[in-house]
Amino acid sequence: MADIDRAGTERIEGIAAPLDIANLDTDQIMPKQFLRGIDKAGLGRGLLPPADALELMEAAKAATRAAEPLRVAISVQASTVGWSGQTRLFALSARHRTMLLEGLDVIGASLAHRSEIAAFAQRHWAQQPWVRDIARRTKERLDRR
Repeated sequence: MADIDRAGTERIEGIAAPLDIANLDTDQIMPKQFLRGIDKAGLGRGLLPPADALELMEAAKAATRAAEPLRVAISVQASTVGWSGQTRLFALSARHRTMLLEGLDVIGASLAHRSEIAAFAQRHWAQQPWVRDIARRTKERLDRR
């Protein structure tokens, strides 16, 4: 069971479940709704380099034949994944690390900048007052016709 709660998490632990499937593709691993762009550039790097991932897969497959399942632990703070005495580093952006540690989704991370957003909006409307509420005013004008 993962150690995740509303306050965020530093460590995620669980039992490895190997997906030893021929022709497993990125759409099965990372569905389109989780992608950050429209192309597949950079997806090959993934969480672990091709050799570390294979080593973890072999350990997980071996554990399916053993009495005890393979436990995997991920340290968000240290950007490490560990199993059976092995530890490997993985890349995690500072923004995503902070979001995981503080238990924030994209909206929560944005709301952390609420005062800067409000200040920007004030400056914007002060510099361009003619565009404020333009959609509402246009609709009202059209409704009067």
